[in-house]
Amino acid sequence: MTYNTQIVLFCEGKATSIDSKIYTLCFDPKKVEIRPVAGGFADVQKKTLAAKNAADLLRSKRLYYGLCDRDRNIVIALTDVCMLPVAEIENMFWMPDMWSLYEDMLLQLQSQQNEVFYQIF
Repeated sequence: MTYNTQIVLFCEGKATSIDSKIYTLCFDPKKVEIRPVAGGFADVQKKTLAAKNAADLLRSKRLYYGLCDRDRNIVIALTDVCMLPVAEIENMFWMPDMWSLYEDMLLQLQSQQNEVFYQIF
C-alpha cells in the first residue's frame, strides 16, 4: 500500500466541524492527513489507539495521533492524544501567539477564494 501522508491526525467532530476545518488549515496536507472522529475525547482516543495497534501489526510506517479540546478533561493525558491548552478550538483565536498563524491562514483562504472567483468569471 502507498499513502500520501506520513502522519494521520484524528480530531473531534465531523468533516464539516470547525475543528476539522481549522486543523486542515494549520497543517500541510502533504504531510498530515486530518481525520475527524464523530464524538469527543474518548472516541478520538479509541480511534488513535486502534490505528496505532493496526499499524504495528501491519508494520505500517504511518504515525497516528489524536488532538482534542481540553473541555473538562483536566487530568487525562495520553502519549498519542494531545490536548489543546484551551477548552474549545475557537478559543485559540484569543491567544496572541497564534495571531500570525491566523493571518497566514486568512491570506491563504483569500488567495484560494480569488482563484475560485477567477475560474468562475
